[in-house]
Amino acid sequence: MSGFAVLVEMTAKPGKEAEIEAFLAREALLVKDRPGTLTWHAARVEGETGAYRVFDTFVDEAAREARLRGDPAPSNVFTAPHERSAVEAFAVGVINALLKPVTLDRLRHALERVHGRQGAPLLAKTTSRSEFWVRDGGDTVRIDVDRIDYVSAEGDYMRLHLGSCSYLLHSTLSQLERDLDAAAFLRVHRSALVAKRSIVAIGRSRSGKWVVRLRSGGEVCIGESYMARVRAFVKG
Repeated sequence: MSGFAVLVEMTAKPGKEAEIEAFLAREALLVKDRPGTLTWHAARVEGETGAYRVFDTFVDEAAREARLRGDPAPSNVFTAPHERSAVEAFAVGVINALLKPVTLDRLRHALERVHGRQGAPLLAKTTSRSEFWVRDGGDTVRIDVDRIDYVSAEGDYMRLHLGSCSYLLHSTLSQLERDLDAAAFLRVHRSALVAKRSIVAIGRSRSGKWVVRLRSGGEVCIGESYMARVRAFVKG
């Protein structure tokens, strides 16, 4: 085992674990481009809510130091316990230093700076999800995205509606909106995302509220701030 390593610790805000894990999944794709890196591991810390650790090992001290300096191509985000450590980190060329605990918004900003420095947008290498795996009693069930009629928010979970069936997924609506194909799904409310192929009409409910009517017979309320999106969809 290599004696040259870097350990990064981070903590997600409640309900933001799925977004942290998506960030880490994208970072894992970049490891192969980092010269001198032997291994890269990211894991959730058991027994500590929302805690994650990332552990890199390197072929030698030179590779480790190059990682810390951020040259030639790799970029480094440093987590610091206090401001003095952050100042020391910038002195060796670190792009961004995050004071613990690391929040999702600050992590997102740091990674956007890293990817911007490398000349590529943060989401450049991602693709839309084609399936989800969810718990259903004692089983883990595969849900193909093209079967989903709409998604509604229920606290820290999202309910995937498929005709007369529905399943809970631990995620956020914002994360699902990023994971799903924007050409196939439409955000119609702060707590609802609808598959465009499932929409058959736009109208008013008996209470006078604007709704999206679905092929399955259901209705989803349209939020006032989302009406412009819905009108643009109708106009094509």
